[in-house]
Amino acid sequence: CASGMDFLKHRIRPEKRAAYFSAVHYQLLHAVAAFTASVALRSPTTCEALGQKGVTRLRIAKNMWLTGSFVFSGSIYALILMGFDGHGPSPADDAATEEVTVKASSSTSVWGSGGVDVQGILRPLTPIGGTTMGFGWLVAALI
Repeated sequence: CASGMDFLKHRIRPEKRAAYFSAVHYQLLHAVAAFTASVALRSPTTCEALGQKGVTRLRIAKNMWLTGSFVFSGSIYALILMGFDGHGPSPADDAATEEVTVKASSSTSVWGSGGVDVQGILRPLTPIGGTTMGFGWLVAALI
């Protein structure tokens, strides 16, 4: 988090830093949860106590935490690094994103006109990743 912030300090606007810290926070929280679940799943005593349904649910929860964290945090990191924040690229972003063409229309593209709408793809992924992490906790609560 600190080394990432040092790198990003001069590349992103201060208002984007909150999004960066949220992504780091949720990624760390769910990495710890997934690691703990992995350790528990390797223990015969824990697996015996949970039973087959409990083990299956814990595996599903772990996979949902990992997938959701990757999608949620990854989409935020990508949006920040590409300079998308709803306000267009900042002056500090201009040097790093010289080739990026940001248009106000629905054809926002990183590869010029007719390219892929990366912002349109990444923005909806953030809540999908967050929802996946939440469902992981719901599945874990059902153990």
